[in-house]
Amino acid sequence: MKRYLLAAVAVVALGGPAFADPTPQETDEIRAMRPITPDAARLPSHSTIGHLRPGFNVLLGHDAVRFREIADGTAMPNTEAEAVNQEGTSELIYSWFNDGYVSIDDWKNLNPGELLNAVKENTAASNDARRAKGVPTLEVVGWKQQPTFDQTNNTVIWAIDGRDSKGAEMINAIALKLGRFGYERITWIVDPTLYSSSDLALAVKDFNFDQGARYGDYEIGKDRIAAYGVAGLVAGVAAGKLANVGILAALVIAGKKFAVLIGVGVVALVSRVKSLFRRKPQTS
Repeated sequence: MKRYLLAAVAVVALGGPAFADPTPQETDEIRAMRPITPDAARLPSHSTIGHLRPGFNVLLGHDAVRFREIADGTAMPNTEAEAVNQEGTSELIYSWFNDGYVSIDDWKNLNPGELLNAVKENTAASNDARRAKGVPTLEVVGWKQQPTFDQTNNTVIWAIDGRDSKGAEMINAIALKLGRFGYERITWIVDPTLYSSSDLALAVKDFNFDQGARYGDYEIGKDRIAAYGVAGLVAGVAAGKLANVGILAALVIAGKKFAVLIGVGVVALVSRVKSLFRRKPQTS
């Protein structure tokens, strides 16, 4: 039996509302979207998505933002692109934050243990709202991969294990790639049984800022500096203290009992996802 991605997304610290199935108008919107093949797809963040693994198709610009809004029920205007494989077992969300140059000087101050406790506390605090809406609560189990900073490509990667009260397993895998003018957040939604840190690393490798917009192109005294360092950024994203950050995603396998998490009626959405990303894509 083939596996299909049923992405149910929740903001960790905030806890969004439970949403109904996509409306007929939203269904028509999804059907009208035109994915492309990821062959050097250009993004507004002065960057490029290169050659992803075979089978991935990409939505860009307004289509990516609107698809994410329909899927999650929450507008995420920072979304630049969505890449979904045709089997529906893996999805990459690319979001750009033009906050300025992020210093790495405070990296040594990051405490993974304290950060994990903050993620657990914020997730637990949002569960009252989930119960009130009749949707499964969420629990953070622990680190799948502690935050790791790679200075060769100026990227932080981490992954968190989680599950909901119905037993659905979750992985919150995120990479933050720093650039001259801000950072790109790459969120990976994947079947937990298929998770491998190397796969997210490959996605990071396939995303590149243009010459002149790379982290090493920063000009002292000329470029804007972010109000936080990389340790503060990681803490804010992981613990859900910054706007539009801290995503937990669940994948439910077809054939098992469906669990509706915060943000989307997954049973109704799955056929739209399959039909959208199984169409013959345009070239970029």
